[in-house]
Amino acid sequence: MHVADAHTDGDAIVRFRKVNVLHMGNVFFVGSYPFTDTKSGGSLNGMVDALASALASVDDQTRIIPGHGPHAIKAKIQEFHDMLVTIRGRIVKQIRAGKSMESVLASKPTAEFDAAWAGTFWKPDQWVARAYTELRRSAGK
Repeated sequence: MHVADAHTDGDAIVRFRKVNVLHMGNVFFVGSYPFTDTKSGGSLNGMVDALASALASVDDQTRIIPGHGPHAIKAKIQEFHDMLVTIRGRIVKQIRAGKSMESVLASKPTAEFDAAWAGTFWKPDQWVARAYTELRRSAGK
């Protein structure tokens, strides 16, 4: 299935029903904050939506192939989704309150997740800065 505006605007998630496998490509990262390629149509909001679609299409026995990291199960997608929703909410709340990027960075909105998700791809402050910029733009600020 095509999932719009996740990692890019051309992402697809492939379900192999007979063997109960879901290939998610770069819509799902294990052990790293994700990369949303905004220049190619990707977005954090689209990634959250794509993860929700994936969650609705699998069961607890489905084997998940991520774009990065080891194979996973549904619970790991749920964890990734919930982490993104939580951090997005924290950043959006501060944007709506008029906070600057520096203020949002200082609040460490990812702190509780960094041990599990601050992999080799992004340092937490780098990822928060990208998310802030994207979410600020989508909020019309």
